[in-house]
Amino acid sequence: MYWIISFVFVIWRMYQFSTNRVTINKQVIKDKRISGLSYVHITDIHGKIKFTNGQLAHKINKINPNFVLVTGDLANNIRQYPRVFKALGTIKSPIYMVLGNYEYKNFVNNPFKKEIINFDMILDEVKKYKHIHLLMNEPMVYHHGNKEVQIYGFDQSQYGNEAFHIHKQTSMYRIVLAHSPYIMHYIRKHGIGFNHLLVGHTHGKQINLGKHVKFPYGHYHIGDKRLNSTMLFTINRGLGTSRIPLRINSQPEIRVYDIQ
Repeated sequence: MYWIISFVFVIWRMYQFSTNRVTINKQVIKDKRISGLSYVHITDIHGKIKFTNGQLAHKINKINPNFVLVTGDLANNIRQYPRVFKALGTIKSPIYMVLGNYEYKNFVNNPFKKEIINFDMILDEVKKYKHIHLLMNEPMVYHHGNKEVQIYGFDQSQYGNEAFHIHKQTSMYRIVLAHSPYIMHYIRKHGIGFNHLLVGHTHGKQINLGKHVKFPYGHYHIGDKRLNSTMLFTINRGLGTSRIPLRINSQPEIRVYDIQ
């Protein structure tokens, strides 16, 4: 009986801390070409925009990055989208985002493809804010003085929607955004170069009970992984939850990158 009570207490404590606080992880990238810039990565919001240690937008504004990157799964249901976009709209920095699997719905003729859920509604929300840019298999260039950062956003690779339309990197630094780490298969197949690839989707396993418990994305790393001297691959734990409103050993996070 003692062990059962202890186990329940541990789970309760983990639930309280992991779902109600957001961790800010600061990382340093060495690149003299664009030194002095900083950016924030958030993902898998799932409607979670308030925490006991602050509101998401307020915390990002306090960091004051040059730009913010969002890699999908904004909400768990249609009703949450306006609220999430309203929060993102209060962020002062430019925002570049891609869609996640939660932005998709019913199967269409091809059982492996999905149509976008209320895409017009999502597009209308994006249009309300001039600083929010939705990327669907397309690039944008962030300018800061004489520094340029190319940001390319992939559409959903899980459903075969991804495509790459750039054949030459002209900017000093290339960031690639996708929702799922599965995009790495496409990137390797097509020999796509990048400096920083940022994704989410795995929730850092969300309920992480160690190596002895199998998880669908257990073979993926959590956090940053350097592929070589110039390429960094980040899988962010995200902020919200899906299916089960619980996180264990996978605290919500905001990742901050300072380039020196």
